[in-house]
Amino acid sequence: MTKQIRIKMVKKTVMYIACICMLFSLFEICLNAGAVSYSGRGSKSDPYLIYTAEQLDGIRDNLVGHYKLSNTIDLSSYSNFKPIGNLKTPFKGSLTCDLGADGKPLYAIKNLKMKVSAKGSTKKEKFSGYKKDGSSGWEAGLFGCADGSSFTNILIFDANITSTIEGDYQMNPDSTPNHGMDDMATGILVAIGKGITVKGCGVSGKVTSSSNHIGGMLGIIYNSNVSTSWSVATVTSTGTWGTGGLVGSAQGTVTITESFYNGTFTGGKTHAGAFGGSVYGDNIKIKDCWAAGTVKTESSGCFIGTKNHSDDNTLSNTDIASQCYTVGKIAGRKQVPTLKRLKNANFAAKEAGVLEVGFCAATQDEINSAFKAFPAWTVKSGSYPQLKNVKTAKASDYKPLSNQQNTTTGDNTQNTQGSDPTETTDTEPSATGTTDIPASSGGETNSTQDNKSNDNSDTDDDLRVMSHTAETLLVITLSILAAAALAGSVATIVVIVKNKPNNR
Repeated sequence: MTKQIRIKMVKKTVMYIACICMLFSLFEICLNAGAVSYSGRGSKSDPYLIYTAEQLDGIRDNLVGHYKLSNTIDLSSYSNFKPIGNLKTPFKGSLTCDLGADGKPLYAIKNLKMKVSAKGSTKKEKFSGYKKDGSSGWEAGLFGCADGSSFTNILIFDANITSTIEGDYQMNPDSTPNHGMDDMATGILVAIGKGITVKGCGVSGKVTSSSNHIGGMLGIIYNSNVSTSWSVATVTSTGTWGTGGLVGSAQGTVTITESFYNGTFTGGKTHAGAFGGSVYGDNIKIKDCWAAGTVKTESSGCFIGTKNHSDDNTLSNTDIASQCYTVGKIAGRKQVPTLKRLKNANFAAKEAGVLEVGFCAATQDEINSAFKAFPAWTVKSGSYPQLKNVKTAKASDYKPLSNQQNTTTGDNTQNTQGSDPTETTDTEPSATGTTDIPASSGGETNSTQDNKSNDNSDTDDDLRVMSHTAETLLVITLSILAAAALAGSVATIVVIVKNKPNNR
């Protein structure tokens, strides 16, 4: 082979290699074409902005990023939304939303639907199907597991979450969940929270579960802080452990302040309370909180279920709660405790029909008179005390902005279809002891109006399918071209090697 021919073949080899590099670059671009893109850099000071359901769903692809809700998100097109994060790979970022002039979040998340099932049976105090690496996937909530995360001003309306255990299961002899069942938790916002901060958040909808650690907003939290938050969700539990209207279970150092639950609550077999279910530890403090609604439970408490896994402490809230009250209809209790000495300024309305240790029975006027002295509360004649710093809202206040039609004022994105600053939607128990729950709490009202914004959802789904199909075809084409270029390059190199002069 002449020198000129070898030079030409080397040039051809270089060209083949360059083509391969270019094709692989295009291949990578194509793979990333379907990924969700965001405005912002994902830092606390410049978070990713969420305008669409796809962008909210895309949080799972970057669990350490910081995000800001910048539009009302309707998840109606998701028949079974997958929880974001699990025990193996928890969400470690933050999710926040700006406030409007009325002090309420500008945007909300609506129509979250989710079904999670754990299948197995109890063998040697272990539930089969459990994975030691935390990837069992039994957490049910918008966020399956969050670790060190913060959630600020996040509203979720009309959620419908169901979690079940399928198979033979039972509790351990000491009435604690057997190994693996602690992975099961259900809450509209977060199922399992470790070291999380929740501030100014609210949820409505339905939570139905036969597992453990079931809360309207939070399933189980460890070493966490919750403030100025609320739940009006309908909570129904047939499980065996830890059910609460706001929080299912709490362990470690937990502080809950200026928060409330007001809904219909049906407790499980044990460890159930309208506000919180099971609390474990001596560093759990609940201050300036209230619970109301309709509570149906055969055991446990009407405010906190149990302390330290003991039914003997079912009604012992004296060292946990302070400046709290509970009111509403309590049904199903087999025992009505006698009056107990007042401690820590906790009150139970007489019409509740049940009294907890540390909670003094009182009339509405007596409760109002006492709470006038507490700075976190505002008292008006004809209603029970309300929290000054808690703002509630209704699902009908929030509608997605089409084509991201938002206006910007300063650092805040203003929702042009947001709630009326003059409208009062705070949820409070009435003077008669019954409760006035927003229409959205049942997860059904306003659905007709809300679904009008989804008339084009089928078209959007078709476009997404077409887009993914085109991307797949492009990937296949580029792969074939890359393979051809690689084969040509190899063939050229083989020819050069075979025809290389022997200088020996």
